[in-house]
Amino acid sequence: MPHHAQRALARLPKINGPIKSIKVFRLNTPGSTDWLFTGKLRRGYIDPTHPATKLPLARLPKGIPNQNALFIRAIPIPILQQPENGAPPAPGRWDRKIEPWASRALKWVQGGMPTPFPAPPILASAGERINMSLQFTTAARPLNRASKTLRLQLVHRVKSILNLIVTRDVKGVQTPNGDSLDFPDVPRNAAEWILPGWTYHIRMSPDLYIMPLSEAVNLVRQQLQSIRKQGLALEKEWARVACLEFQSDRASNTDSTVTTPVKDIPGTPPPKTLRGQSKVTSS
Repeated sequence: MPHHAQRALARLPKINGPIKSIKVFRLNTPGSTDWLFTGKLRRGYIDPTHPATKLPLARLPKGIPNQNALFIRAIPIPILQQPENGAPPAPGRWDRKIEPWASRALKWVQGGMPTPFPAPPILASAGERINMSLQFTTAARPLNRASKTLRLQLVHRVKSILNLIVTRDVKGVQTPNGDSLDFPDVPRNAAEWILPGWTYHIRMSPDLYIMPLSEAVNLVRQQLQSIRKQGLALEKEWARVACLEFQSDRASNTDSTVTTPVKDIPGTPPPKTLRGQSKVTSS
């Protein structure tokens, strides 16, 4: 991380919110997004019943690119590609079960829809930590000749910024003395930044490394806010469709224990793929 950024983070105030950190970004990603870039879904989705399997890639939540320095896209964890041979990506990498969307949607409707949409496939938080699934990639052309050290520094900078925003609601500000950060007395709830049950695919370039910290923080804030708004809209739409389908099934079948899976949203083309980016690394 650049020296000016290190100085800005040297003395941080105490965290006021209940969430103290993001759960080290590990053990939160049960599959990969490789298929988005290769166009080949070799091992199938983690949850084939999820409505996002039929959603065009262009409709998935995404941030606003800024001269290719940083671009974030959110993908539902159920449509990640299954690990090879059904095993976790690495020993002990993932030991939790993901309940299929069809089952979650049915429980939600039969339970009287107590929340705006069905429960996420994994828990959003545990104690003072909040879960966040991340997968990193770097723009192929700018970083082909970059060192491994630079790649690690880019990842470290993004993780540091995410921690600042999610746990402290930090904003970047410009002062007469230069780059600075604003720490609100009452930070926003950490859960309001993250979509539970989604993985964040982050594309970076060396431009992010030299960007002033305040500018980088505001760029990430803007993208997280936009992605959450888009993701919640999709979750509500999927829930609405699940409710209508349940009511339709119940009307045509007097049996109150309908087990028909929730169908995907009709009329949507198969997912498109992304091109021109390097291999994804998950975290």
